[in-house]
Amino acid sequence: MIDINHLPAEIHDTIIRLAQDIEFLSESKKGANGYVLLGRHRILDREVAVKFYFWDGSDHAEPRLLAKLEHPNILKVHDASEVDADFAYFVTPFCVGGDLDTLLENRQCGLKEAMDVCMQVSAGAGFLHGNGFLHRDLKPQNIFCDNDRYMVGDFGSVVPCDETGYAKCLTKHSLIYRPPESVQGNNFFKSSDVYQLGILLYQMLGGSLPYSERDWLTNRQQAKYDELSGYEQQDFATKIIEQRITSGSILDYGSLPPSVPGSLKSVIRRCVRVAPGDRYQSCADLSAALHNLRGHVHDWIFDDYPILRKRGKLIRILENKSGIFIEKDTGTGWRRQRTLNPKTLEEAYRLAEAH
Repeated sequence: MIDINHLPAEIHDTIIRLAQDIEFLSESKKGANGYVLLGRHRILDREVAVKFYFWDGSDHAEPRLLAKLEHPNILKVHDASEVDADFAYFVTPFCVGGDLDTLLENRQCGLKEAMDVCMQVSAGAGFLHGNGFLHRDLKPQNIFCDNDRYMVGDFGSVVPCDETGYAKCLTKHSLIYRPPESVQGNNFFKSSDVYQLGILLYQMLGGSLPYSERDWLTNRQQAKYDELSGYEQQDFATKIIEQRITSGSILDYGSLPPSVPGSLKSVIRRCVRVAPGDRYQSCADLSAALHNLRGHVHDWIFDDYPILRKRGKLIRILENKSGIFIEKDTGTGWRRQRTLNPKTLEEAYRLAEAH
């Protein structure tokens, strides 16, 4: 049994009770908005994760209802229950593949791969919507990987919605993923989850989204930030980030690599429009747009170098101190295409696609 003395006293008895079936081995450092314990379930004979989160009984989905959800793109909830009026927990499989955030720390997604993952996550979120729930915290840390299957997890933010797909929310979650209507009035719609899916797609395609609040500030704002401390420091940064959210300037499209075509950027822009009614109105609408676009997107993947898979050929782009070069795989090795002389990376991508 791991040491639980640093955890809230209110959840100790529940942890001890769960330990009858689960051998707790460690604590995850990724337990945002709660506490995540990892272990092996003796009856299920598999590794599991147990998340305790602040429930407060009034805003979030009834924990036991979450255990009834069954979908290939929803992380299975083995067990869920309230602890008391403040805390609840759920037990899910532990995914050896980790979460999408870890994947993005190690490599960049290919274009079609990013679209496929987004469609899978959209399917999971759409299933939640169809069952009367909104997720509200769709971000890489809450998308889990099992080989090529991606699943929506972490249900501590899920709330029930009315028949129109709307919920007035008392609690808030990850600031940089919070849609304008949530910042302005704690309102949340199905298209608010679509907004977060747009940010998710942007990140998978290589767009920059700083996690540190200080990185969102200008040099002058950073100087002011550094003069503050504690709550005042956090409040100062939060108000600046919220202003960027409500003005629709949270994403830096210039940070996307040249491989991302304008058509994909247009999909992202529609997802994150400020007015909820101007976005895709359902996850199915977003998935349909990506499905229709997929056949027209070049198949760029990213290993040590950008590689284009095209009609059985492989073409890659090299960049070093000598310049930018395009090479083709001949079957026996890479051969430089000396007739192609790009001056910029953007030009190299376009030449490779046209070659």
